[in-house]
Amino acid sequence: MSSPVIHVSSDQSVADIIDIMANKDIRKVPVIDNGKVLGIVTGTEFLRLFVQASDADLQKAYQQYVKRVYSKWFTD
Repeated sequence: MSSPVIHVSSDQSVADIIDIMANKDIRKVPVIDNGKVLGIVTGTEFLRLFVQASDADLQKAYQQYVKRVYSKWFTD
C-alpha cells in the first residue's frame, strides 16, 4: 500500500476514481468518509462494470468524461 494512503470519498464520481487510480498506478483504493472506511474499490470491479454495460451506457459515460475534461479548457 502507498504511504500516505490514497483514498476517495463516496461522493466522488466513477470517472474521478478511475482517473486517480490510473494516474497513481494503483489497483485498489479505499473509500473513506469522516475517517471511516466504507469499502474498497478495485480495478477489477470497474472492468466488470464496463464489460456488462450497454453501448448506450458506455456512450453516456464517454460523453460525460469528455465534457469534464474539456470543461477545464473552456470557461463561460
